[in-house]
Amino acid sequence: MVIKTIGFPSQLTDAEQAYINLIIRTIVAVDPKAEVIITKKGAHVYPSSLDLRPDLITQLLKTHKQLNLKIIFSKSLSISKMISYELA
Repeated sequence: MVIKTIGFPSQLTDAEQAYINLIIRTIVAVDPKAEVIITKKGAHVYPSSLDLRPDLITQLLKTHKQLNLKIIFSKSLSISKMISYELA
């Protein structure tokens, strides 16, 4: 799995580190070979297979719902291999 973080300070707060770890665990549980770019405003997930996209989307929604966070998926979700979302 390839993980990149963009826009975070060199010293993360506990909440930021906990969020990043939770998102990574959520994605790895579904697709251990996915590539992930996490930003302050959201994330971009490149699944290793298109067959895993629905499961990844479902798990991301469940995880964010548990945290009481709303996510907005990009409009290109239906035509792009990448899963991109922003925190609302």
